[in-house]
Amino acid sequence: MTFAEFQARSRFDQAELLAFARGTLVSDAPAGFAARLPLPPLLMVDRIVEIGAEGARGRVVAERDVHPDDWFFAGAIEALSIAAISRGYNLVLGHARGRADDALALTAVLETRLRQAQSDKMPPIDLVSALVADELHRRQDRLLDRRHKLARFRDPDRSLDSFDFDFNKKMNRALVYELATGRFIAQREDVLFLGPPGTGKSHLAQAVGRAAIQQGYRVIYREAHTLLEELAEATLAGTRKAYIAEIATVPLLIIDDLGMRKLPPTAAEDLLELVMRRHERASTLFTSNRPVEDWGKVLGDAAAVAAMLDRLLHHGHVLKCGPRSWRTKIGVENLQEGQATE
Repeated sequence: MTFAEFQARSRFDQAELLAFARGTLVSDAPAGFAARLPLPPLLMVDRIVEIGAEGARGRVVAERDVHPDDWFFAGAIEALSIAAISRGYNLVLGHARGRADDALALTAVLETRLRQAQSDKMPPIDLVSALVADELHRRQDRLLDRRHKLARFRDPDRSLDSFDFDFNKKMNRALVYELATGRFIAQREDVLFLGPPGTGKSHLAQAVGRAAIQQGYRVIYREAHTLLEELAEATLAGTRKAYIAEIATVPLLIIDDLGMRKLPPTAAEDLLELVMRRHERASTLFTSNRPVEDWGKVLGDAAAVAAMLDRLLHHGHVLKCGPRSWRTKIGVENLQEGQATE
């Protein structure tokens, strides 16, 4: 039809609507033309999806500059349905331009939901709700995956569910679960996990970190020697300022195994700089097998350590882990089993 005929029409059937979506309905439409079409109130869901598929390939927006939100039903519930579905396909359009695998994944979900809608005779509003929930879950899963990769946990499977609190019954279980709520991060408080080797400090630190990610916080995990090595490399590369800025602003920084390995002479000053930048701005969690009284000897600078501990303990929580070692227990059990079989 001509552009004049198109403007004179007030209703369009499904075939005409699809032709419009493909850019073939109007023969002489001016450049940049966009229209708000009054759609028939009983338009079938599979027809909407077909239009969405065209939009997902960029044809409607690219050729006609018609936003999917401009398609609407002549009815309140239908209007809500088509608007939400259009936004869903608009997400496909955006992902298709950037990541083909995202578009394919969402297309597969759409096909599954359509089959479900047809077999269960699902009302349009219920289909919309399912599609929106699928997209939100997919986005959440991708966000969590990105944040776990950012954190770089040494043992990414550590959780509170897999920790045996009964092994060391005197450990403050209530404090651990309180930390897992993430309130200390919201209040920008710091944490120290102290105790002998093998008592679960790293396990609990990573479990708290994972819980924080689930609650929407960004987390960075580094063993103390790795953090200082990265800082030294950034200094040599001339990127120290950028590296410090990234580490200083993450809501939760976990520095694990302080005192486990020999550290460089500048360790105390470097750690003090990080703690000072983060104090009352973000939360830092240290784990160490050495009591805080020994940190001056471990780091070789009693004055810097005193200043660092003053800030960490100002609004800090201290968890004493132990005294029994899991690794020692397992080692003894393995030895006993070996002797029993001889």
